[in-house]
Amino acid sequence: MNSLRSISGIAASLFLTSLIVEVTEFALVALLNGAPTTDPETYLSIRNRDEFLAAKVGYNCLGGVAGGYLGAWIAGRRPIAHAAIASTIQTVLLAAAFLDPSMRLSTPVWAWIAFALTTAVGILLGAWLFRRRAQRADARRA
Repeated sequence: MNSLRSISGIAASLFLTSLIVEVTEFALVALLNGAPTTDPETYLSIRNRDEFLAAKVGYNCLGGVAGGYLGAWIAGRRPIAHAAIASTIQTVLLAAAFLDPSMRLSTPVWAWIAFALTTAVGILLGAWLFRRRAQRADARRA
């Protein structure tokens, strides 16, 4: 049962983080464009504006916090260890995307680095917040 909870927690962390990040990105691009777009050139011309990329750094971190918190809650034990695994997987996935020339050229290098760092830190922060809340609850019960 513990292995299933661990795997489920890590998967949920990655899923929620990606869901928040992708939905936010698509919604903001559609808002700034005036309508949803399926044209990659239009999409990237909006998404690669400096102010948009700065916002993306922020919502990547927030998505990571939510994902890390959920993953820690589902795992039920060792929240930081589970978050470390999830953040490592997320970083490897971003690195793999960066290594694909068509993906790498679509976004400035500084942004790739910032996305990887802030998302990983966000996942760890979310798990830390969960652990802190759980420790306070335990202390109140004692």
